[in-house]
Amino acid sequence: MQRKVYDYSAYSYARKKRNNVKKRTRYETMRFIAVALICLLVGVLLYTNLHKSSKITLVAKKYYAVEVGSYASESTALYFASTIKKRGGAGGIFYDGSYRVFASVYLSKEDAQSVAQKMLDSDLNGKMYVFEFKKTKIDFSDGKTLFLKELANSFTAFLELLLAASLDYDMDSISGSEIMQMMDNTLNDIEAYYEKLTKLVDDEAKDTALHKMQDFLLEQKTVASQLKGGTLDGSDVKPACFDMLLVCERLYSYYGGEE
Repeated sequence: MQRKVYDYSAYSYARKKRNNVKKRTRYETMRFIAVALICLLVGVLLYTNLHKSSKITLVAKKYYAVEVGSYASESTALYFASTIKKRGGAGGIFYDGSYRVFASVYLSKEDAQSVAQKMLDSDLNGKMYVFEFKKTKIDFSDGKTLFLKELANSFTAFLELLLAASLDYDMDSISGSEIMQMMDNTLNDIEAYYEKLTKLVDDEAKDTALHKMQDFLLEQKTVASQLKGGTLDGSDVKPACFDMLLVCERLYSYYGGEE
């Protein structure tokens, strides 16, 4: 009986041919997926261009104030606030169910606690009050994210600049003229922000978030203008710090906090 001889070369070719078919099938599948992904990406880009949006996140913040009294009547709070201002304090008022009067605001908890304790040691009312701003997201309809992010964060940045300058001024490590120069620079920045923001508002007339940001920017300008020109001392800086704190509080409250 003659032994059957297998043609391995033919088998090898057939196997390669089958593998090539599989490779082509795999390639075609990958090409289909790639085309689908490109189409999806193009669709996303088209949608983004038609529906621009900028979601800005404001990080959570804490500021520490020294409270000197809490009153049911606004007129009483105003009276004591004016007394605090005459003594060189902030004389700021914040309402959260009662009218709280404040002498100063600080970046650090330790500074606020130290000042409050010194007031208690001098038989004066003084306790720390924490202003806490929760993480907040702002959804603008315009897509200029970098500018809007810088703008939205400029408010707390300016507040922190003021608070640092106020503390340095109390420690005689910065002069009134240096603070006024800071305000000149800040006002120039605010003017530039406002000009650019106005153009966005004109283009996005229905974006209430942009419109409201204009209002807050004008409030910031008012605070900076308080410390511009003439002579300047600590009794000017502390009220400006508290005014700017309230601007930031209203900004965070308006756009809404999230847990």
